[in-house]
Amino acid sequence: MPFLAERDQQAVRKEFERIQGPVKLVVFSQELVAGELCQQNEQLMREVAALDDRISVEVLNRAI
Repeated sequence: MPFLAERDQQAVRKEFERIQGPVKLVVFSQELVAGELCQQNEQLMREVAALDDRISVEVLNRAI
């Protein structure tokens, strides 16, 4: 199930019009500590990145 509703996606796309170059969203994750929360955060960042080709996501998962 997506986190962003259609109107939210449109609002984010509008804000992305101001971006002048590529942007990397770096997600720090600790699935062993906060598994579901980290998965939700990663999913949200991937949804945001999917709205514009200039946005990419890198997930860093630190093992304990």
